Amino acid sequence: MSIGEIIKKYRIDHDLSLREFAERASLSHAYIDKLENGKDPTTGKPVTPTMRTIKLIAGAMAISTDELMAAAGYLDKTDPPKPKALEGLDMFFMRAIGKLSPDGKKKVYDYIEMVDEIEKQKRQKQKKNK
Repeated sequence: MSIGEIIKKYRIDHDLSLREFAERASLSHAYIDKLENGKDPTTGKPVTPTMRTIKLIAGAMAISTDELMAAAGYLDKTDPPKPKALEGLDMFFMRAIGKLSPDGKKKVYDYIEMVDEIEKQKRQKQKKNK
């Protein structure tokens, strides 16, 4: 499914108009319409949402950004699940990870989760020592 198809299905399933969904996502209804149609009606070019836009849409739908990122072409559907620590990273980093094989991505994700856990333990230790 494309990101536009996912949005449209969500809207229909939740009985939301284009404007209502756009308001929930803090985006314009014209942009949501472009996403649902898969292209800009003026230029005819495909519309690829930014990471910020994907986060807004995922928030409005109360889902993980992973599904939308895959639908927008940022992630391969065979990719391993992304660790929570990756949320909010810039597009440069996400594109670099996107070029790796699924096995390479898993290794990066495992490393990030390990570093994130070490940092959490350090913060907990510092809190105890205060």
